[in-house]
Amino acid sequence: EYSDKSGVEFSDGELYIDSECYEQQVSIEEERLKFNLNPTDPKVESWCPRDFNMRAEIRTAPWDIRHPKGTEEWFGWSYMFGDDYVIDKFNQWLFFQVHPGIEGESPQTELTIINENQFPGHHAGEIYVVNAANGGEYVPTGITPKAGEKLDIVVHAVWGDASNGLLQVWINSKLLYDKQVATVYEDYPWGGNAKWGIYKWPWVNENGVQQSSQQGITHLETYMEALRIITLRP
Repeated sequence: EYSDKSGVEFSDGELYIDSECYEQQVSIEEERLKFNLNPTDPKVESWCPRDFNMRAEIRTAPWDIRHPKGTEEWFGWSYMFGDDYVIDKFNQWLFFQVHPGIEGESPQTELTIINENQFPGHHAGEIYVVNAANGGEYVPTGITPKAGEKLDIVVHAVWGDASNGLLQVWINSKLLYDKQVATVYEDYPWGGNAKWGIYKWPWVNENGVQQSSQQGITHLETYMEALRIITLRP
């Protein structure tokens, strides 16, 4: 059931709808989670501080989890791009992140979709692995999803510093990132809250919304199947 505000717990309190600003942009369709983000429809209500809908995500609960160093986590899921998916040349977005829970701080780990001008020699729509905890590291995967495409994703992390941290990422059984590396911020030395769905932060303002609209992009739709998580405490 929905709350008519930012979101509600589900899956026996293990997960939570995290939306800015319309929670029903996360729904269930044919035993899949559906993320359908439209920046202007419905119009943002007064309870939300944003001007446009920019986030349709689920996250683990509770929010401020702070896994201590040495915690090991596995995340596995399938993620599908809608049949009408169009690559946005101007506005990047992400579909997975782990966040330390500090307001104003960037996610420590991401799977992000880049825009046309982010990295020379790489085009809009490509997936990058981001390890911000390792000095803002961006690693290309060579994978550019198309409309209707399904990806099987596994992320394995040991939350730690450069001496004991680990991050591995597989997409469609191909190991794309595999490093013993810092996975937590020095100032926030813990593993954070994991989130999936759509976070399109350029839609925070009218300029970003217009840039997408001029390409004929009025919404973004994706799907997610069963999510599996293993957390091994130190």
